Amino acid sequence: MQNSFLRMNLWLLGTAAVLGNGFVVILRICRKDIFPSRDGNPTQPILIMNLAIADFCIGVYMIIIAGADLTYQNVYYRYSEIWQTGGLCKFAGFLSVLGSEASVMFLTVITIDRFQGVLFPFSRKALRFKSAFAAVGCVWTFALTISGLPLLPFPYFGVSFYGRSSVCLALPLTNDFKPGWFYSICVFLIFNFLSFVIMLVCYIVIYFKATKSLGFQASTKSVTHGGRIDRQLQMATRMFFLVSTDMACWMPVIIMGFLSQIGALEISSEIYAWTAVLILPVNSALNPYLYTFLFKAKRRLNYRTTNFLSEDHRSCSHQMKVIQTSPHHVASDLEGVHRLFGLLYSRKKSIFTRLKFTFAKHESFRLFCHGRLQNVIKNSLSLHIFSTKV
Repeated sequence: MQNSFLRMNLWLLGTAAVLGNGFVVILRICRKDIFPSRDGNPTQPILIMNLAIADFCIGVYMIIIAGADLTYQNVYYRYSEIWQTGGLCKFAGFLSVLGSEASVMFLTVITIDRFQGVLFPFSRKALRFKSAFAAVGCVWTFALTISGLPLLPFPYFGVSFYGRSSVCLALPLTNDFKPGWFYSICVFLIFNFLSFVIMLVCYIVIYFKATKSLGFQASTKSVTHGGRIDRQLQMATRMFFLVSTDMACWMPVIIMGFLSQIGALEISSEIYAWTAVLILPVNSALNPYLYTFLFKAKRRLNYRTTNFLSEDHRSCSHQMKVIQTSPHHVASDLEGVHRLFGLLYSRKKSIFTRLKFTFAKHESFRLFCHGRLQNVIKNSLSLHIFSTKV
């Protein structure tokens, strides 16, 4: 590799991808986020962890290419054929296709899951624990298949499918019909383009659903329905940042590939190297830090939400102690009802304006309060009728 800037970035991005994604995987396992619990559905952590594994594979690929560049730096012209037909180059190309295609597919699954969560917030069609593992299994099976087929001794792929370039990638950025060129077009251009079209359509629909949801909440002030949609929209927004960075890396490659195939653009070896070393891998290096930034904000919001609502819960519980169901405490009951209504009314506006989407979690407590109030009113009426008869 002639450009020292590319050589330096290859080491930098490879190290960042390996360390960052490895940390994400270990952290998810140690926190047990990928296991089912009473607190919530681990679908999103499962998909994020597997996305990190896919990006980790790309990081390993970059380290291999950087090491080979360091080894053959001044004598590559002597060993170019040995390197491009060797097992290490094939393994590096296999890891690159495995990681990049699995990453695209996991982002597609995440997008579809967010799409279902926003459009059908109360539906059971969304991914659950078992269905998430089934989706993960399908993604890895398909990714292993399309990345492993060129390693098999099929005449269609020639001597070394991944050795078509010095960086062990078979990107279809030239219009010369080398062995396996149509396979490269189907995998890198058509499949990835269709995946990003699906993601784009889903997020456009989510955007219009968000604007409609805001209008619905403003007109009806629905707590449970609006709160559920708000949570799904916030998660979809966080996932959109991951999808947009991946799309920003892949779409230039897809456009260059299509233009080169129709003869409208000629890609030089230098542009090919920049594409393979800098444009495609940068997303895998950035993703783990995007996870950290986005989900730290989520945890801070959840912490503040829990503290705020726990104060409301304790205050309402204290007022509920005043309410008694015995006919001998009707006066204190009515006074307690009055105070409880005043507390709920004063808290209602604050909860609506600050944390509408979390109030739905405490719907059971609201129903409990409502049931106790009904008992108090019923007992009060019974005592009033009894006193009138006497």
